[in-house]
Amino acid sequence: MFNKVLVVQEDEIKARDLIYCLEYLGYDVIDAVKNGNAAIKSVINKRPDLIVLDIDVGDINTIEAAIKFIKCSIPIVYCFNN
Repeated sequence: MFNKVLVVQEDEIKARDLIYCLEYLGYDVIDAVKNGNAAIKSVINKRPDLIVLDIDVGDINTIEAAIKFIKCSIPIVYCFNN
């Protein structure tokens, strides 16, 4: 079960909405960060079970970040925003 979730979303309003939905569904959002570099630090420090990652966080290539997360055996759900 994916109890601890890390949210990576640049837009604060979208992040709050996503956090609300995840918590409503029973997930524990352990951290919400705005960029890939902060996500990498959060993964190291908090060891989430699942990462919900915005495809366009801006500061790093999300594919590069995803590779790092996969090496830690953490599943990723990509979010695409319009």
